[in-house]
Amino acid sequence: MINLGELKGKFEIKITEKIIFFLCATVNFVLGLGLIVSAILVKLGILYNKNLEKTGVILLIGLGILATELVCQFFYKKLVKSAGKYEIYEKGYKDILNDKEYLYKNINEYYRAEWISRHSTKYLIVENSGDTTTFSSNLNNKVFKTFTDNYIKDVLQEKVQVIKNDGVIEKFEVIDNVFKASTKKQFLKLLEKYKVEFEVEVSNYGIKIKDEFYNWNEIKEVKRSKIADMLQIIDNNGKKVFNKTMMRIKNAELLEELIREFIK
Repeated sequence: MINLGELKGKFEIKITEKIIFFLCATVNFVLGLGLIVSAILVKLGILYNKNLEKTGVILLIGLGILATELVCQFFYKKLVKSAGKYEIYEKGYKDILNDKEYLYKNINEYYRAEWISRHSTKYLIVENSGDTTTFSSNLNNKVFKTFTDNYIKDVLQEKVQVIKNDGVIEKFEVIDNVFKASTKKQFLKLLEKYKVEFEVEVSNYGIKIKDEFYNWNEIKEVKRSKIADMLQIIDNNGKKVFNKTMMRIKNAELLEELIREFIK
């Protein structure tokens, strides 16, 4: 059993989607059963209703509506399985449905896919050693921030010390375009085609963006814009030497916080 530390949040399919599927199933069940019972009572002569004289047709309609209730249950179970169920802790997270545990320190990278129709996260993909976890917006949306906040808290200082003491250069890929997908299948197809536009390299001495190197004393601040969630790196002259959406940066929050550590 891995020591994951304090529990920070539990995440499963959104309550709103649970309610929608519950209402769908309930309405179909009540309506379908009502039609079937009414048709049977008319057939037995217990109930008379001119509109229900064609009992065979009414019975078939009732059975058809009941069948859609089963369809609702099928798609609900499929959605629950696709969304997954997770517990996020201070040192890692647990995949409940697959009975697996992961430590943040063993994560290779994470990145996002955006909804096709709007600028918000659809998927957060986490690459572990030989394994992949996909957090979906079908979960409570707080899952994205809960994961990244606790990941950063756990790994940041160790990353800083390794860069300072061991001369390690931390590299961050900036992809050539934003992943846009409304389904996981679409996203997986996009993954096969993506290209790295350039890398950002963080070292003890400064930061390299494309082919340009900046000493840390040349960098004034790092911030995020309110529009399109752009990560901006500003030099001492007020120039934006880096301005890319977080959606295009692998391990985006880690890059942001590492820069803050080295320029403070």
